[in-house]
Amino acid sequence: MSQIAQPDDATQLASIVEAAARTQTPLLTTAGDSKWDWGRGLADTVHNDRSLGHSTPTQLNLSALSGIVDYEPSELVLVVGAATPLAQIEPLLTEQGQHLAFEPVHWRSTATAGGTVAVGLAGPRRFRAGSVRDFVLGLQFVDGKGRLVRSGGRVVKNVSGFDLWRGLTGSFGSLGLITEVCFKLWPRPEAQCTLLFERPQLQAASRTMLQLAQRQEEISGLAYVPTQGVVARLEGSASALQAQTETIARDVAVDDRLPHDESCTLWRALREVESLREKSGTLWRFVVPAARWVELVGDLQAQGIEDYHVDWGGGQVWARAGEDLPLKGHEIAAGVGGIAWRLATNRQDTNAEGMPPLDPGLRRLNMRLKDACDPQGILNPDAA
Repeated sequence: MSQIAQPDDATQLASIVEAAARTQTPLLTTAGDSKWDWGRGLADTVHNDRSLGHSTPTQLNLSALSGIVDYEPSELVLVVGAATPLAQIEPLLTEQGQHLAFEPVHWRSTATAGGTVAVGLAGPRRFRAGSVRDFVLGLQFVDGKGRLVRSGGRVVKNVSGFDLWRGLTGSFGSLGLITEVCFKLWPRPEAQCTLLFERPQLQAASRTMLQLAQRQEEISGLAYVPTQGVVARLEGSASALQAQTETIARDVAVDDRLPHDESCTLWRALREVESLREKSGTLWRFVVPAARWVELVGDLQAQGIEDYHVDWGGGQVWARAGEDLPLKGHEIAAGVGGIAWRLATNRQDTNAEGMPPLDPGLRRLNMRLKDACDPQGILNPDAA
């Protein structure tokens, strides 16, 4: 049976990790537990090819590492404890007319800042604003030796040293246990609307998306939903939205327009993949070259998959495979120059296909980073 530990602060966490490193005890972390279905399970092959023997893992609950550490609206900088809920952060930023521009995916209501960085999953605005790591100015974390490390800073222009926090973003806690996050913020747009373009044929939808992606208007979301066609989100002032809509309509036939509230509902549903997560089966995420999403969807349809939607202007595809339909998602993704993730179907699912396979060169690079940060391989083994 696993031991359970709940450190009160970063210093106590460092002591726990240091002791675990001496005994080669695996450490499994949680706080909000909002993305338990992401990554692989402990039963799979150990991430850094070292055996941890039969050590009973320790479950680390990091929920005490929560709270606003520093918020400077005028500087567009926010520092929070890793376990701070997004549900606490986002209303605070909204009051100041600011937001996390990468549009963090909650997945469940308990999502935290640290979990968001550890998984590295951005929402629909990713294709225009950038990834999660583009909005992380710095991190404080505990490495696999029990050292409390601070990487990066609290200023937007920070060019000193190696950007170690970039490596931790998306590492699923396998390189270090995040205790504090410093985010770069953006001003929050005053309003938004969504334009709908009926494009039932995939090739026509792809051409429309490419055309829209190259435009100068403030298009902050661009997706294809089979039941609706191409959808494009515009953001800015109310007067600017009207002008931008009219400009686009002169070049591309617009079939409908959703006002602010309906637009927010649509993009929240796309961000959280609501329509696919409500169904049974296995959920897959594909990241591919934007110009090849039609080819990917064709390959999925050839396998009998019809439940999907396309985001990031074609760069991300979510698809749901039926319960009785095994899918070789990694092979399909590689066929179009992309990568894939499989989500666990339940907590007993070890999810061996959860992460994309690495080519030898990238794997060697990851191993070198793993050796430096967690030489005993005790931090969330197998998660990434």
